[in-house]
Amino acid sequence: MVKPEIFGSRKSILKDYLENIKKAYPDIEIINRIWFGTCLYKYNPDKKTRYIIFYECCDENEFNVKDINFLQEIFNPYIPILKVYIKGDLFNFFDIQKEKTITLESKYVPRFILSKIKCDKRKLQMAITETKNGVSDLSKFFREKCFGRLGISDIDLIVIFKNNNKVFFIEEKLYTKIINNKYTGDIGLGQLLSLKEIVNDVLSYKQKIYFFILFYDEKSSKWFKWDLIKNKEKKYAKYYSKQYKEHRFLFNDLEEIEINNLFNDTY
Repeated sequence: MVKPEIFGSRKSILKDYLENIKKAYPDIEIINRIWFGTCLYKYNPDKKTRYIIFYECCDENEFNVKDINFLQEIFNPYIPILKVYIKGDLFNFFDIQKEKTITLESKYVPRFILSKIKCDKRKLQMAITETKNGVSDLSKFFREKCFGRLGISDIDLIVIFKNNNKVFFIEEKLYTKIINNKYTGDIGLGQLLSLKEIVNDVLSYKQKIYFFILFYDEKSSKWFKWDLIKNKEKKYAKYYSKQYKEHRFLFNDLEEIEINNLFNDTY
């Protein structure tokens, strides 16, 4: 059985703050179970067909009732958006563009997903795909069962201000480094490339979009912001991490912020 990852399953400092914001401003929608699927470039390089978006539902009621049509204003219209709810061995999908529900046994899901993003060309062969500890079961399923062709990533938080058409994408990192007496953030190469694909290919920019990676320093209780849209073309130093077994980029241009002022220009 695949269990959905819900907000709070990972440590979060922002959780309580955002819940208070939600109470004060009821026009805000906070989304934290969005998954972005990408066909590997060598199988499909077309940015109009290689992406798919999943909204993961916690239960059957959310799957039946939750209206996520507003997501169509945020993402490019040619990218399929599916609600998904897993019950036992059954995957329930609702395609919000086609307004169509389909239920599949888990063994049929990989080919269904790959066909929607034109990632099923050539013979499909099972591939050994390494998954890190701590990933959700849904992420693990897609990584392990989609023949090594589907990249899957999530965004920690999407905060949508419906009344003034502004959207904040937020990645929360509960660490910093101090290098040359400066607070510095870092992120893995794979995740950075995935986030840049979202910024460059997936977002429609019909609304004002912000995309922040927030770093929290526990010792000083300080917050720092790195603006992906603003800095996406900059060159940064990188190093190889034996701990994560990947190359990681160092951001030495973090902006210290007061977390209570993060959305001030939106209010």
